[in-house]
Amino acid sequence: MKQDLEFTFRTSISREGYDNKETAKMCLSSITAKEIGHPKMAFKEETVTVDEFLEYAINGYSFCNLFHFDTEKQYWIRTGGRWTKTYPIYRRGLNKGYFKLNFKSDEFFAGSQTIFVDVDYTHYQSITDYISCLSNKPTCAYYSYSDRKDKNGVISRRFRLVYVFDSVLSVDEFRETTFALYDSIVADTKEEMQDMCGCSFSQYMNGSNSDDTYNSHIIYSKDDFHVEPIIPDVEEEYQVIEEKPVKTNKIAFTEELVTDMESLPYEFVVRKWHAKGLRYFTKTAVDFGDKYYITTTEDYYQLFYIANKVEDGNQRRKKLYIRASIRRLMKDDTTPDELLYNLYIDRYKHFDNMDEVLTVEVLKAKVKAAFLTSEEEIKSMVSDKKPNFIINPTVEDKHQAVAAARKEITNETIGCMFDSTLTIKENQLTMQNAGYTVSISRLYQFCKENNITPEKPKTRTKKTIIEGYNPELSIRKNMKVLGCTMYQVQQAKKNYHNNKNDNLNNN
Repeated sequence: MKQDLEFTFRTSISREGYDNKETAKMCLSSITAKEIGHPKMAFKEETVTVDEFLEYAINGYSFCNLFHFDTEKQYWIRTGGRWTKTYPIYRRGLNKGYFKLNFKSDEFFAGSQTIFVDVDYTHYQSITDYISCLSNKPTCAYYSYSDRKDKNGVISRRFRLVYVFDSVLSVDEFRETTFALYDSIVADTKEEMQDMCGCSFSQYMNGSNSDDTYNSHIIYSKDDFHVEPIIPDVEEEYQVIEEKPVKTNKIAFTEELVTDMESLPYEFVVRKWHAKGLRYFTKTAVDFGDKYYITTTEDYYQLFYIANKVEDGNQRRKKLYIRASIRRLMKDDTTPDELLYNLYIDRYKHFDNMDEVLTVEVLKAKVKAAFLTSEEEIKSMVSDKKPNFIINPTVEDKHQAVAAARKEITNETIGCMFDSTLTIKENQLTMQNAGYTVSISRLYQFCKENNITPEKPKTRTKKTIIEGYNPELSIRKNMKVLGCTMYQVQQAKKNYHNNKNDNLNNN
């Protein structure tokens, strides 16, 4: 560690600055960028001092790590759902000489001379308050676009700490040093780290529209941080779960699978590893036998339905973690490879990854977090809403099968509760008291279909109805109590008032 006002370091900086987070986000896509009159975001590696870096930051420029590629070579890159060959550097236009977002990826990561720490939720009232308790002060810091704004119902100070190193950290050095740094910050502040995006190789960081900054000019060496020999791959947001069961088996992934996910087209990966035996599943496997439907049991689980792709700001990482965890309940012999395969497909089908935050490394971390979570805790994540029955997928007419299954289940429930020594109305009330609601017409239908003759209602004489009429109750409640028609109650009411008037006249 040293303090050097003239020290220069390497980092990648966007071609232009942005006034706010929304503009920066729209510039991640050429289509939305064009709508607001901007080119797509692009980066170039620069060598800057800390003062110059902060000047870029407060003027809204974005930053990312260092990446290596052959500028004269074309690479196969997925763009807009298709694979095309393209150069990594723009060769004309406003972005000429800057590298494309597609190449800001783990595959091309060359190292980093900076580590960013994104502070989103904190009880500290300023950057200086937060930094005052740190044993390792950042090189510099600046407030983010979201500072003092509502985020998920919370208004907080939000800022980024930046640690500059005296040399470029390699892949392993970056990972190890980042986790060691984050651990020290958590220990110093006594606050859990809500966002671990700074650990991602391909993450980009927005600048700021505030000129309120911090600058210590401290330059670090990787040796300044105590690095544990075992690298924690589980993100800090899930390390807060207490009393996780100790696993003796190693949570590891097949290297070939990970490499394929990071370098091959999605369709190729899915087809190849499906042929190798990996399966995508969203519910507990059941044996229908020769039945067209079965009722679900307590050990049946299924994932919640995602209608639209989950976007940034809607807890994408947490949802991935929950989906991986619940799948463990669905299939107790599932493997890390299989869960990773499932999250890889989930990411493609259900999650917006335009900002490339959901890297394969993130997916791996979610799988590991799922395996480190006890089954009891996973069950607490499961929604109480699950279907009462499921239809055999081999059935052709699903709508007809659903209607038939509902009728059969209803008949079974009524059959278990129906008492032919009681009237239809009395049976309805008995079932209602037991927590099961069914209509009178449905009970009549049940009796007709099953040749059941229920007890007939007792005949109510006119005298009985008149004597039983209660003026304190409504007409409908009198009907229910007396077991008669509305007309009969109305006549009883009329008779009651006539008798009342006669009595008054006689007196």
